[in-house]
Amino acid sequence: MKNIQGFTLTELLVVLSIISILSSVGIGQFSDTQKVARDSERISDMYNIKLALETFYLDNGTYPGTAHGISNEGEKIGDNIGNFEAIMHQYLSPMPKDPINDENTYYYSYSPSHCSGLTETGKENAIAVSFNKAESNKNYTRGTDCGLEQNIAFADYNFILFPAAY
Repeated sequence: MKNIQGFTLTELLVVLSIISILSSVGIGQFSDTQKVARDSERISDMYNIKLALETFYLDNGTYPGTAHGISNEGEKIGDNIGNFEAIMHQYLSPMPKDPINDENTYYYSYSPSHCSGLTETGKENAIAVSFNKAESNKNYTRGTDCGLEQNIAFADYNFILFPAAY
């Protein structure tokens, strides 16, 4: 009588079940890691925009605004529409785009009406930049109490820049 060696069907099903459970857990963690990485890229983009705006201010004595053809409503950044990108091209090239490239994440605001806490005389030249689509569960810092367009007050991340006098 031959001794036939092999696995039973039950043993194979148990091994396949274990492998599928482990792979589903791994894929879930990988997806979360990708979200955190995209949010880190967004924060980095915000930092680069901030540096470009500060350089623009040093060169021009003001931030881009209505005198430069930017609407009081503000503009989205990364959609290749509007004056902000044309003005900032020499300071920031290429213009940052959202990692998932939906063209609706970054926002530039130059108007006191968007900054309810900045209605004091002279602060109307303050600007706010934000993004609103953080994917991870981190609590990102919000630096302003601004908000109308894109709900900057409730943006996942934003910063505000004041003219040098403030």
